[in-house]
Amino acid sequence: MTRHMGEVVHKLAKEKGLKAEDLAPVLKRSVGTVYGLYRNQSIDTDTLFTLSAFLEVPVAEFFGDTYTQVAQVEDDQACYGNKVIDENTVREMQHEISMLKLTIAHKDELLSVYKSMPRN
Repeated sequence: MTRHMGEVVHKLAKEKGLKAEDLAPVLKRSVGTVYGLYRNQSIDTDTLFTLSAFLEVPVAEFFGDTYTQVAQVEDDQACYGNKVIDENTVREMQHEISMLKLTIAHKDELLSVYKSMPRN
């Protein structure tokens, strides 16, 4: 069964105390469009990555528990597959993933800068 992504976005935003007015500038859309997004069964991948980074949740969160392999073991530990990882490692991994997502989001700008660099 697929999840209603718009409802998931609305729930996650609400849990973080965010409103459509807070998401609109991040998504570069109007508040009305964000309300429309809440009604969408599916959401484009660019928007999902932006929301994932802003809401600080893995992209898999939008697809449901079937795709999420992280399970809570203790308050300061998590399990990925059969490997136990501590809270600091999880935070570091989340930060690294957020940075990679931002890099991907800005790939065109980075390519433009790279292409304009002098070559030997």
